[in-house]
Amino acid sequence: MAENSIKLEVIEENPREESGATESENIKKTIEAEVEKALKEKVQERQQQQQLEQTGPNGEKVIRLVDVPINDQMTALNVLIGFIQGAQQKGIFSFEESHKIWECIQQFKQGNSQ
Repeated sequence: MAENSIKLEVIEENPREESGATESENIKKTIEAEVEKALKEKVQERQQQQQLEQTGPNGEKVIRLVDVPINDQMTALNVLIGFIQGAQQKGIFSFEESHKIWECIQQFKQGNSQ
């Protein structure tokens, strides 16, 4: 009878694999650093944008519509108009709708100046 045997060999780790692991760790650290840098830049950009949003084009203080206390009908109407203007600037409405909204807002602006 022929003897069947299984030969097991212990394979030692190749030094190249170790350096490969180090290289992948370096790549991972580089990517993490770049992501962290990009996030920091995005946060700074957002903070600058928020600061600009808090001041108007002439440097006057701007109050967000959601922060306005609604104590009377006139304030409520002005806040509604503000939200509609904001939506209009974002292009939410069609051209015809936008024109009609503009006409309505002009009536209130004319009423305030008379």
